[in-house]
Amino acid sequence: MFQMFRQTSMPSAGTNLSTTFLRLGWIGFWIQVALGAIPLTLMVYAFIFGRSGARSGLPLVEYLAIASLLILAFTTICFFRYTRLAKRLADPQRPATQSEAQRTAWIGVFGGTLGLIFSMLVMLAEVSNSCSIFFARRKRAFR
Repeated sequence: MFQMFRQTSMPSAGTNLSTTFLRLGWIGFWIQVALGAIPLTLMVYAFIFGRSGARSGLPLVEYLAIASLLILAFTTICFFRYTRLAKRLADPQRPATQSEAQRTAWIGVFGGTLGLIFSMLVMLAEVSNSCSIFFARRKRAFR
């Protein structure tokens, strides 16, 4: 199974590192833009049609959600940087070094991992808050 994954993830003979960075950079950029449009649309809806009262739950969740959105913006910029790096890799007069390519890739991997961790923390906090509210209501119903 891992051999099949390795074969599909390796670039074919006709592509090189710059075309891989260019292709994956643009794909990642537009996916991040599409995924970022969802929470922004929900935020606009909440500000326009939301209730004036505060939501119940942990205030930490709101800070984690804002941090997740900032990390989403950071990773979107990282994917755009991949496209710029691809052009530098293909330029014979001013090529990018291998260390620069590795550093750019690792910064993007770190940002994506951090975004996943923050998003999971938000989801876990929301689920635990919803479960505690659910069980508190069930407990009151049986009294």
